[in-house]
Amino acid sequence: MNFKIESYKDILTNNYDAILFLNGELPNKKEIISLKTEINKGLSTNKLKPDNRKAALIAIDGAANHLFEINLIPDIIIGDLDSYENKFNKTQVEVIQIENQEQSDLEKAFYYCQSKKYRKILMLGTMGGEVDHILNNFSIIKKFANTFELTLINDKNIGLVLKTNLYQFYSKKNQKISLIPLTKAILSTKGLKWELDNEVLEFGIREGARNISISEEFQINISEGNLILFVNF
Repeated sequence: MNFKIESYKDILTNNYDAILFLNGELPNKKEIISLKTEINKGLSTNKLKPDNRKAALIAIDGAANHLFEINLIPDIIIGDLDSYENKFNKTQVEVIQIENQEQSDLEKAFYYCQSKKYRKILMLGTMGGEVDHILNNFSIIKKFANTFELTLINDKNIGLVLKTNLYQFYSKKNQKISLIPLTKAILSTKGLKWELDNEVLEFGIREGARNISISEEFQINISEGNLILFVNF
């Protein structure tokens, strides 16, 4: 699989099926405006979708309050709605209330995406806020790592959730990256300052933080498990 990751725009212009807004720390206003612009220009349109519409904008519970403040109207608001302040007119959005407390609101959103056969999902607001929520988000991301192609974005870096596969990345020389296992991965790399050769990264034992690309492209070959590739801008 090939990815161009030189800038935020490379990430924003991918053909996503859905964009999830979580109730964490969203990218700065400039990046949100950029995202809104790209959405409105139709660059997120997936021509393979049956209805040929733009990526579905899904606000998870209280995240809808943030979208209201920047005048970005989601298609769906989903969750137990204990944080949502009913700011949007019900004629503007579809509101799905699921009170099942055995599932987090993020899980409810993922199951919704699964029911719609969405595959490529961009996530904003994964980090920030209460630490237990952040850790729980990553536990759920691990649960769905092989179901979707997930991309995380904030104002400092992007994260690509990778599964068993060979990946080719086109980036910049001296690009700072980190390889964080979810929760264990066996992999080899090519084009990084500190290479891995069929080696194990495992949460709590060995991580791969703060590596550097030595050219304008690099490879990651995962033979087992999942990891998140974080790219700093």
